[in-house]
Formats: sequence, C-alpha cells, structure tokens
Amino acid sequence: MNWSQVDLTTIPSGYRAMLFAYVEHGREPPSIWLTAILCNDLLGVLEHSPTTRDRGIPDAMEVLNLLQAAPMECWGSREKVHRWMNGGGLRGQIRADARLQ
Repeated sequence: MNWSQVDLTTIPSGYRAMLFAYVEHGREPPSIWLTAILCNDLLGVLEHSPTTRDRGIPDAMEVLNLLQAAPMECWGSREKVHRWMNGGGLRGQIRADARLQ
C-alpha cells in the first residue's frame, strides 16, 4: 500500500486532515499528541492523549499503522519531522524533483 491508497477513516476524525496536511504539504500538526506519534515519542503520546480512558494508545497505533504507507522520511524522530515540514511534505518533494529534471 502507498500513501495515496491510505484510508484515513480508521483514525479519529479530528486528526484526519491534520495527518493528511502534514504528509502531503509538510504542515505542522496543531496537535501535540499527533506530533508525538510522528516523532516516536511515547511519553508525549501518553501525556497529551486526547482521551484518558486508554491514554490514546489504540488510536496512536492506528496512526502508526497508516504511517507505514507514508515516506519513511516523514516520521520516526523529531529531526525527520522538522526536515519534512521544512521540505514541504510530499508536494515539496515533487516540486524539488521537477526542478532537478
């Protein structure tokens, strides 16, 4: 599966547009919880969970599952997340590739 085939309806509705905008355009997520997931920051996920019932772990796992289809350069550490945002996400990569051709 690649990113264009991802079904975002498997994650909470409030995070769908945020995740899409981040991966596609490199927009900084307004959610500290989502940013913690992208950075592989488990403590941040637990501290900023939108739910106290299960500490947001099932939803975080679903986001991570979707990220398996996203470019590896866009998640996994704070450094990768910052580079992805500075580069403009997938759209920024496409523009950069077009300039090189």
